[in-house]
Amino acid sequence: MLIKFKNSSGQTLVEAIIALSLLVIILSATAVAVLTSVNNSVFVKQQNQANKLAQQGLEYMRDQISNNNMIATYRTYTDAKCLNEQNSLLNTACTANDYVFDQFKREVNFESGNCGAGNTFVNGLYVTVTVSWTSSKCTAAFCNKKSVRSCFLDVSKQFPTTYPTAYQGI
Repeated sequence: MLIKFKNSSGQTLVEAIIALSLLVIILSATAVAVLTSVNNSVFVKQQNQANKLAQQGLEYMRDQISNNNMIATYRTYTDAKCLNEQNSLLNTACTANDYVFDQFKREVNFESGNCGAGNTFVNGLYVTVTVSWTSSKCTAAFCNKKSVRSCFLDVSKQFPTTYPTAYQGI
């Protein structure tokens, strides 16, 4: 036995359109969530890589200062120097040919100052390694930055080179 409803023509079509619209909305929301997740994952990976490159750059500078006694030379630098992929400190700013992994710009800045709590150590040299890169999180070039900073001492200026040969009364 068939039951006929009056005024129900087109109701099935409206239900189908509503169901299809809901499906499209759900699929779109899922796609946006996946793309956002992938985008965030890529950014975090770039951020971690930049942090590693900055740390490696600072370790390279520590080695140059400690083992090659370059602190006097570095004191004369007034502008940023490029530290390229081969860990060579260039006497210029970075160009596209000097980027690390074709993506990261690594620069080193030098600043004379006193180190330690309360500036107790004089003749220090602050070394700041900054790694910059471009991502989808911002529109400007190299708008993301990671920096590490350390202060190195010129040991030859911290302690006297001659010592008294005899102590006077205590």
